[in-house]
Amino acid sequence: MNEATEYYSNLMIKAFNSYEVIISETPYVEEKVDIIVTIRLGDQSKLRYTKKNKKYIYVNWFQGIGPEEYELLHNYTLKSKLGKFYLSYLEKKGLQKTNLCFFVSKAMKDFYENKYKLSFEKKSIVVPCYNKELDESSFFVQRKYENLSFVYAGALYGWQCIEESLQVFKKIYENNSSAQLTLLTGQKEQAAELIKKYDLKNVSVGFVKLENLQDELAKYKYGFLLRKNDPINNVATPTKMNSYLAAGIIPVYTDVVKDFEENIDLLDYSIKFRIEKDSLEKIADEIVVFDKKSININEIIKVYKQIFSQYYSDDKYISEIRKKLASLNL
Repeated sequence: MNEATEYYSNLMIKAFNSYEVIISETPYVEEKVDIIVTIRLGDQSKLRYTKKNKKYIYVNWFQGIGPEEYELLHNYTLKSKLGKFYLSYLEKKGLQKTNLCFFVSKAMKDFYENKYKLSFEKKSIVVPCYNKELDESSFFVQRKYENLSFVYAGALYGWQCIEESLQVFKKIYENNSSAQLTLLTGQKEQAAELIKKYDLKNVSVGFVKLENLQDELAKYKYGFLLRKNDPINNVATPTKMNSYLAAGIIPVYTDVVKDFEENIDLLDYSIKFRIEKDSLEKIADEIVVFDKKSININEIIKVYKQIFSQYYSDDKYISEIRKKLASLNL
């Protein structure tokens, strides 16, 4: 499990406070088990039971709309469309079988209801992807908000709009040569190729272990989180937003993540666009204008704390999970 999956799983475990929790990496279900929690839909089909004909309660975390992601990653070929059809068949069966569905956004719940003509109102709960608490000390890193510094953290997949992010930075640099960008990624060779492709200056590539990532992120003022307007991004809740905000970073992001639009209000500290509508040059120009504003540290902390108290809140989701479990008469 990666860090985000482990955090999410631990949140579930805390909610099962009156149950004995058994963590297993094998598909064998012990006789004393009553509730089975899986974090990937495919795991349900691999389960093997020591006691047959027993009625179990199934809980599953739906991390993304898998069939649509498969089609995208395989470039919408005929093979990918056949794969999407098959995966949708398995997905529908899993959704029908699962007694409590964890969705990462309300948009994901709505998407599944529209796609499969099913209702999940009584058997679902929405918990966004996140794994960090707000670190107020990160707002006071020396000269943090005085420098025109950017960071991009994560993999360099095309659907994450890495090339658009680099092009926006290039235009910012052309306006202000003090601008700096750091790519924090394990894909160093690909990063070097992209830097060469766009003839970028003041761009560095680094990599830090997960346990040190937040300390590194705290050094930067802005973080890129651009996405295109499609169903995959509409229903997602990228963990990167949580990581950026937890480190006091001002995100440069797009308005296509529906859950963020409904739950994250950065007030005067919002730099938000629509790639399909705004040119990359316009995005760069608006960032340059935004950067001329002074940052009131106490005010930005207040804005971010509000988001963490209402949206990225363990207490909130643990309470909601327990209520949902109680409503299922487990």
